[in-house]
Amino acid sequence: MKRPSRRPAALLLALLTALLAAVLVQAAPASAHAVVVASDPADGARLAAAPAQVSFTFDESVGLNSDGYLHVANETGQRVDAGEAGHPGGDGTKVSVALKSGLGDGTYLASYRVVSADSHPISGSIRFVVGDGALAEIGSATPTVNPVTNQVYNVVRWIGFGGLAVLGGLWLLVTIWPQGRGDNRVYRLVLGGWWATTIATVAQLLLQGAYAAGVGLGGVTQLNLLNATLHGTIGTADSVRLLVLAALAFVLRTLFQDTDPGRLRGEVAALLVGIVVTFAFTGHADAQDPRWLALTSQMTHLTAMAVWLGGLAMLLVGLLPRAVGEELDAVLPRFSLVAYGCVAVLAVSGTYQAWLGIGSWSALTGTRYGQLVIAKVVLFGLMLGVAYFSRQAVQRSLGRHDDSEVKPISQLRRSVLGEAAIGVVVLAVTAVLVVQPPGRNAELASYAAPTTVSISLSEAGGSTERSAELTVTPSRAGTVEVNLRIAGTAVPLSVTGNAYLAAKELGPVDLGLKSSDGLDFIGSALLPAAGSWKFTITVRYSEFDSVTADTSVQLH
Repeated sequence: MKRPSRRPAALLLALLTALLAAVLVQAAPASAHAVVVASDPADGARLAAAPAQVSFTFDESVGLNSDGYLHVANETGQRVDAGEAGHPGGDGTKVSVALKSGLGDGTYLASYRVVSADSHPISGSIRFVVGDGALAEIGSATPTVNPVTNQVYNVVRWIGFGGLAVLGGLWLLVTIWPQGRGDNRVYRLVLGGWWATTIATVAQLLLQGAYAAGVGLGGVTQLNLLNATLHGTIGTADSVRLLVLAALAFVLRTLFQDTDPGRLRGEVAALLVGIVVTFAFTGHADAQDPRWLALTSQMTHLTAMAVWLGGLAMLLVGLLPRAVGEELDAVLPRFSLVAYGCVAVLAVSGTYQAWLGIGSWSALTGTRYGQLVIAKVVLFGLMLGVAYFSRQAVQRSLGRHDDSEVKPISQLRRSVLGEAAIGVVVLAVTAVLVVQPPGRNAELASYAAPTTVSISLSEAGGSTERSAELTVTPSRAGTVEVNLRIAGTAVPLSVTGNAYLAAKELGPVDLGLKSSDGLDFIGSALLPAAGSWKFTITVRYSEFDSVTADTSVQLH
């Protein structure tokens, strides 16, 4: 048979290499689920008069895209914002919207929905009150995610990872098991992996806009959402992946024909690495610091996963059903060594990525991201246990080419099937994990909420019960807003306060409390370190009647 020309493949490979290089060099670092670090007004703030605008500040740049918003509503649900939300002064980390003039007293809800640079939707809300009334409960009318779109998106990611894993098994066909190219089962497996990856990539391109906008599956037909996706990191990565898959289809056609598979090792390796790179750019690694190391770790992790699971798929579907003694002796020991190398790489890279994404022991158990990491580690341990039995079966089957080898081969099939089954579950967990906010980000988001404590202002042995409520926003080190609400009707002449961190001998820092309506006092201060800060409040009702009280607030 005449060998097909490889010149077009080489030209296409060169083009794809240039495209991937452009993505690596020019793609801006993405934000892994941006977090609100401040808002104006602060959550729970009490104001004497309505503000002119509401703004949020994030830890990274965010986008509004076509379905992003910042809405403000009153207690009846009526919108009170004026105009469209935008980035004041072109600052991508800030989103603000003007409010209508003449707003009355009452509670207001400010709700936002933005898209982080890694194309994940971020949403939330704050409440603030104007005047003397209570801070009312107002529910947001807009869901943060569409549950159907979210689940379909997770399934699509899972299919994509599964396709990548199957394609990872191609290394056997161009190295230690070229005979597998003649097996129709192997051919169908590889073809299925290619189609799974391709279909999942196209589906992700269509779904990403609806997922980010929090709308139903009908959003896949909205061209404005698709356009926003194509101009983002995920759209670029998916587009490049489709080009790489097109080149791989050409190479696979050559691979399964009568040719020396060793001549295609370079093309197969380069194209598979190209696919892995595009997967890495659609995950959290593109937003972590140092970026180059996080991306390298993610690529290494995905490559090791694909080589191991893809190899298992090849064994299960092609090599073991053939049960040809010479092939088993040639392939199994070498595959076993490669598999153990993959295990070592997965352990090291997985540990590093978990450390980047979690950051603390509390986030490991207290966030969904951390809990999924624990589940993945447990499943990985189970795979190692099953792999041990697989290796034992391999050692028993080597060199035995008579009827006595049937039992070890049967045991090997069962153990490999067990490994592969657990691997499928691991991929499902991974598909959910990659769309979760990293544990450290989820914990940081929780620290953006205010901390409220009660303070007794009653004098020892006194008959008058007095109290106040102190609110500190946010609950983390840095510039905080302090709101002191004094209960009762007795209006104090003056209120002062300071904060002191004994553990680091910081302070006392003046809180700058100023009256907003007689019983409400608002101030702010820079509290630069995490720890248990002691807040001291002095309230003077008259020349002879004053009380000083202390309370502690934990800043993270």
